[in-house]
Amino acid sequence: AVGRFQSAEGRSSCRACPAGEYQASTGSVACTMCSAGQYAQTTGIATCQLCTVGRFQSAQGSTLCHACPAGEYQASTGSVACSNCLAGQYSRTTSSASCQPCEAGRFQSAQGSSSCRACPAGEYQASTGSAVCEKCLAGRHAQTTGSATCQPCEVGQFQSAEGSSS
Repeated sequence: AVGRFQSAEGRSSCRACPAGEYQASTGSVACTMCSAGQYAQTTGIATCQLCTVGRFQSAQGSTLCHACPAGEYQASTGSVACSNCLAGQYSRTTSSASCQPCEAGRFQSAQGSSSCRACPAGEYQASTGSAVCEKCLAGRHAQTTGSATCQPCEVGQFQSAEGSSS
């Protein structure tokens, strides 16, 4: 039967393939290890299962797949590794199938990050998915962290320096 084998002659029954291995044919003398990117959690199976999105397995003959860590993702099934989120993106949780872009007012310059950072006071970022913040131009300011825009100076006030928080 499929999922079973017998390596010795003269036996009255076949043995189930161990977890991590499979056998798709009848009359077999051995089982085959699941390939990397696949797993067999139970004994006696005919085919291995592909790792689902957000999970991976780099070894052969495995009984489970590992979750991609925070800061990494895997969009495909049957994967042997996860990929780092790019700069300007993040993945907060494990088992992510994709990364999220940093929100306006936030940035992330590093790859493989699980969060984004707020733009410092005096800087802003109007776009999503950014790796950097921009300094406020002269005549404008950003008083708080995480600004998506810079505010113009009030009537009767000025700011000659770039990157000002007041």
